[in-house]
Amino acid sequence: MARSIFPRTVGFGAGLLALVLVVYSVFGILWGLWRPTMTATAVEGGGFAIDSTSNAQFQGFGTFVVATALLAGVISFGVFKYAKARRGLGTMMYLAILTVIGSLAFWLVGGFVAQTMPDVSSEVGSQVEWTPTFAPGLGLSAAPFLSLLVYWSGLYLVIGDSRDDDAAGGLGSSQPVEVGQPLY
Repeated sequence: MARSIFPRTVGFGAGLLALVLVVYSVFGILWGLWRPTMTATAVEGGGFAIDSTSNAQFQGFGTFVVATALLAGVISFGVFKYAKARRGLGTMMYLAILTVIGSLAFWLVGGFVAQTMPDVSSEVGSQVEWTPTFAPGLGLSAAPFLSLLVYWSGLYLVIGDSRDDDAAGGLGSSQPVEVGQPLY
């Protein structure tokens, strides 16, 4: 049997990177197709009169933040639940970095798929629609925050459960207890 030259940790990290990029890119495509649009009317001189009642840019930013954060929470929960052998601070921090990268992929793919600004050569009086762009800025921090929160909560709850089992001398007790040694 041939032995791999890469440690299992590298394979786990590469698989996790691929998972995050694929999931965020697929949802980025859907987000790009369903983003709200702005409308404008073509005016003389080659410009547009923009409908100022539209808040499509803000809605696009808001849906970006919510979608990337929810994806980060779901992925972090899944990794915590199914990769028990990899639980720890390193995995938690790696997931936070991956969710930033995934959020950037989400934003870039969604921006590529969304409708772009129409040609300036539109007929006067014609209505045009496009998806406004925005800079993600602090919106990129929502996904790693929720990722860290979900993963840390899982670690905290698991550690809390094992301490309760140890204190009660239950099935989760993994250390021998000597006579006279406190159980807490």
